[in-house]
Amino acid sequence: MRTLSYITLFFLLTIHVEAQSNLDAPIRALECKGNLSKCLDLLATQTNVSFNYKNDVIEKAKFQIKVQNTTLRAVLDEVREKCEIDYAYSNTLGITLIQQPKFYVLGSIVHSASSERLSGVSITYTAHAVALESDKNGLFSIYTTQEELEVIAYHPLFQLIKVVIKPSENKFIYIKMVPIVTLNEIEVNQRDSIKLPLKNFDELSPSEKIVPTVGGETDALNNVKLLPGVSNVSFGNRGLIVRGGGPDQSGTLIDGVPVYKTFHLLGLFSVLNTSSINNINVHKDGLPLKYSNRLSSVIDVGLNNGNKQKISAEADIGILSSGFSFTGPILKDRLSYALTARRTYFDLLSLPIQRLVDNNSDLKSINRLWCFDIFGKIHFQPNYKNQFSLMSYNGGDQLNFETRFLVDNEKQTDEQTKSGLGWRNNLVGFQWHYMANSRVQTRLEVSRSTYNLNFLDRYSLYQRELELVNELSYSNGLTDNRITMNADIVLNKNNMLQVGTGFILYTFEPFKQNYATTNLVSSFDTLLTTQSVTASETMVYAENKTYFKGGFVVYGLALRYFNSDTFNYIRLQPKFILTQNINNHNQLKFGFSVVNQFIHQAPNNNLGLPIDIWLPISAQFKPMSVTQLSSKYLLKKTSFESSAGIFSKYYNNMLEFANGGPVAAEGDLTKNLVSGIGRAYGLELALKYRKSDYSVYAAYTYCRSLLTVAGINDNRAYFSRYDRPHEVNLLAEHKLNAKDKLIVSFSYASGNPITIPTSRYMALVNGEQVIIEEFEKVNNFRLPSTHHLDLSYVHTKSYAKFRSTLILGIYNIYNQHNPFMVYLGINKNDEPSLKSRSYLPVMPMFKYTLSL
Repeated sequence: MRTLSYITLFFLLTIHVEAQSNLDAPIRALECKGNLSKCLDLLATQTNVSFNYKNDVIEKAKFQIKVQNTTLRAVLDEVREKCEIDYAYSNTLGITLIQQPKFYVLGSIVHSASSERLSGVSITYTAHAVALESDKNGLFSIYTTQEELEVIAYHPLFQLIKVVIKPSENKFIYIKMVPIVTLNEIEVNQRDSIKLPLKNFDELSPSEKIVPTVGGETDALNNVKLLPGVSNVSFGNRGLIVRGGGPDQSGTLIDGVPVYKTFHLLGLFSVLNTSSINNINVHKDGLPLKYSNRLSSVIDVGLNNGNKQKISAEADIGILSSGFSFTGPILKDRLSYALTARRTYFDLLSLPIQRLVDNNSDLKSINRLWCFDIFGKIHFQPNYKNQFSLMSYNGGDQLNFETRFLVDNEKQTDEQTKSGLGWRNNLVGFQWHYMANSRVQTRLEVSRSTYNLNFLDRYSLYQRELELVNELSYSNGLTDNRITMNADIVLNKNNMLQVGTGFILYTFEPFKQNYATTNLVSSFDTLLTTQSVTASETMVYAENKTYFKGGFVVYGLALRYFNSDTFNYIRLQPKFILTQNINNHNQLKFGFSVVNQFIHQAPNNNLGLPIDIWLPISAQFKPMSVTQLSSKYLLKKTSFESSAGIFSKYYNNMLEFANGGPVAAEGDLTKNLVSGIGRAYGLELALKYRKSDYSVYAAYTYCRSLLTVAGINDNRAYFSRYDRPHEVNLLAEHKLNAKDKLIVSFSYASGNPITIPTSRYMALVNGEQVIIEEFEKVNNFRLPSTHHLDLSYVHTKSYAKFRSTLILGIYNIYNQHNPFMVYLGINKNDEPSLKSRSYLPVMPMFKYTLSL
């Protein structure tokens, strides 16, 4: 019996040694390219080993290799890696090649306490060299051939989590992440082991950074302005300039619904409460083809779905506003609601301050400003395959100015102005997200968005022998109804395809302009109204993301069809973005895109008045377009991150008003429009540094924006209204302890150009005296630069059942008078004078928040 055991053992060892010797057979040199079968023939010739396989496994496989002094095992391992074909050795059969099993896994990452989705979570897993990130819906997709997989999820505000799964059994995984109360050194140092994620947009997390602004308001969407390449239109004006493009060239989406005015209170904070925002993605390079009908950028904001575990509430009170939010489950783990509301009362608190400031001044002013927001959302997830949501918003703001300038002279001059601006936004949106399987997801979105503007400006001058009253008013509106549907398809391990279609119906409300003037001799009153216009936009697109070693490339094509009663246009929009990781810390990006825009805000350059008119393109004026080239270098380490990027944009069919401002000639605004070409280029720099209890952020943008329009400025290039050459943002934070921190922020921006008249005089027209203004150049005056320094203190404290946050500070410490708008008036010597209206002097910050 013992002898038989020895013989059996010797026989098995002989087979093993022979197998080892055959797999380790030396290969002096091997070079092949093309079909895998040809490479196998070369291997068989050099090693005298036979290969067995099914034709359908090998015939479509492509393989390329060029090696010297290697072994058969090493070559077969390369085949397994590149072609996903495994091998097994048998003494009698030789080497058998078999197709490896392929598994696709769909994952979802949520907050452990509320089941709220988490975006921007870094995902790494076994045998995968590139880090993934969960998308704005908290989803990620994994492709693997491994029978067992270790998935690692990392986010700086949550505990690192590892999950081991069997892809053959788990097609969907649900990961709950626990927030970190105190981040220790071990968890911070693990950031070096996390691979640099691949993405082609800027992502902002509302929970990562608090940056108080005027009055102590905290606004996550306002942090977009800290990014290089992004700035205000001008101080006190709502809207964003992105890489030299106007505010109408940047679209903001709230849960997929477009909002046409995003910011409140002179552009200082947005229509959204920070507590209601889940994630913010800012696209400047190669816009998502689904939303590629804006020339400069898309800001995609995702709202919280609501707490599905328990009821939570938040209330705050501050100098400018007070608000509250409620969220909780209707059906636990399935149906939730979220409600937020806010109202400002700056109009009430600023009045005594203004009277104190104007006490010893000849110029008396009263400014009233208020706004409100009401948001509501319901989210229903009956199972992991289906999600439904319904969102609604109503909000707006009102700004009124009144000034009186008295001069005790011979003429007893009494100059009065009265202005009013009112905006309203209304949104409603429905979404259905369906996950057919681990490789296919679909999304249906239906929405309605309306925007309305009203403006009044009245100027009065009374003297002993003179009485003059001028009054100008505007009103305008827009309705956007849209439906879109798209599908995300995982084609294979290296390709993810998105295809979609959509339809938008625009209704442009009549533009009404009223101008009246009265003097001692006569009066004149006129009302001009344009016709209501309806137009539609249809789009289909396909966009593919192809992964390769250390990077990916995104490429796609969209077709957009714009139609009105009398004209239609078809445009193709290509897109290409390349992102390549040089190593774990260095990344390069390159982008190319062509985008068209079919609706626009015709800029009102005159005197910097903050009003713009929404118009569609017409049969006379072709769709606006931009071709953009961009590149960016990113360096990221544990405590240090820097980036440098350049961009160049070429515009066509850009629209301007010939005399700098809207005039509804014979009820048709387009008769005052002209078109031309444009150019924008610039440099973007950013730096982040964090060490121990200190953090610093700095961003610098150099950007020029020019237009060339026939008939304007002698047909020469001139700076557009959105040309702000230099912008600097600095932010420093120091944690005093676990509860307290100090924040210092500084902002600087060059003034932007406006158009002012070179002369103004009274003339007799049709037997009536009217004021005539003459303009020599468009954008012939640049407003002064704006800057302010803010200091704030933040104290947070946790109790048994609630948490409190106190913000104290000073806005505009050195009381810089930044111009909001300018107008023509007179000085103490009764001479014509260009005057500016400034807003927001040095102000205290106070905000107290309770979170339950």
